[in-house]
Amino acid sequence: MKGKQFYALDFARVVAMLAVVAIHVTSGYVYGESGYTLFGMNLGFLWNQLSRFAVPMFVVISGISLGLSTRNEGVLGFYKKRLRKLGLPYVLWFTIYFLYEQRGALAAFFAGGRESLWVYLRGLLQGQSAPHLYFVVIIFQCYLVYPLLKRCVERAPVASIAVSLAVTYLVEALYFLLNFGVDLIPPVIRPYLWLLLPTWLFYFTAGCLLSRRRVERLAAFAQAHKLPILGGTLVFAGVYVVKSFVMNALDSVKADLNLYTLLMLLSLFALWDWLGKFDKVRGVVGFLAKHSMTVYFCHVLLLCIFQRFPFVAGTRGMILLYCVVLLSAVAVAFLLDSAMAWLGQRLTRRQA
Repeated sequence: MKGKQFYALDFARVVAMLAVVAIHVTSGYVYGESGYTLFGMNLGFLWNQLSRFAVPMFVVISGISLGLSTRNEGVLGFYKKRLRKLGLPYVLWFTIYFLYEQRGALAAFFAGGRESLWVYLRGLLQGQSAPHLYFVVIIFQCYLVYPLLKRCVERAPVASIAVSLAVTYLVEALYFLLNFGVDLIPPVIRPYLWLLLPTWLFYFTAGCLLSRRRVERLAAFAQAHKLPILGGTLVFAGVYVVKSFVMNALDSVKADLNLYTLLMLLSLFALWDWLGKFDKVRGVVGFLAKHSMTVYFCHVLLLCIFQRFPFVAGTRGMILLYCVVLLSAVAVAFLLDSAMAWLGQRLTRRQA
């Protein structure tokens, strides 16, 4: 049976999933005309920037989840399991998005031979067929270094987190300097730097650092100091959004996100101390957490489909679009995951 702190981790995963959907839905509204503004920022901009903790938090949660695993799989077993659980779904969904992107020129693509194959493989390595698949490329890089990083964190936790923060902060500083016309990023890596492990290393290392004992202590700390943590997170979130507006910086490669993501994790642990008391809330969170990865994969395709409908105009259209995309993505995820579970059971019975 799960402890309270691990249900809280599921809650953090679900909130990050909801925030990812919000980022993609609101991306087309951040500078749109709106009757609802706050200091010049419309609801689309506010919602988009407040949700920017999502991808960093997913990286943190990936590190925590690996640290909580008690199985001694061995390095080869570790990689095989991750390829099966994440690699195969990634290839499938990448191909679906790739074919959707090429839908107007499929005949020309299939006639392209080696050149088309190279385009496909290059896109597969970079997660380019949809705007959210880059996350899986980042996670696979994290998996590659995890056995080594785990040993480093176990032997020298303070040094590991300090070095990872320095590496990630250096990348964030390079991006920050671009706002002032200072470009120190080598041209050969500039198009890929946001995709490479150094940009996200701090988040993954922070997750790896949170072993079972440390997660329990962190959750207990958050629950014992709920109001100061929630208040501090709210204030920092406001500062973060205003700075993003002033700097016109919408992406997720910003030093502010290092602290914002960790504050959000603490706040969600604190909130779970209240929300987790309700059986229905635990049931909904458990259901959504179970299907969160499939929701992540499919929601952009559904967004592309629903964006063609006329109800998407204006702020109300944005809110309605979010609800429609989220609900349909959850339904699709449930059906797909159930079908895959049924198929897996059938195959297991035949092999037996």
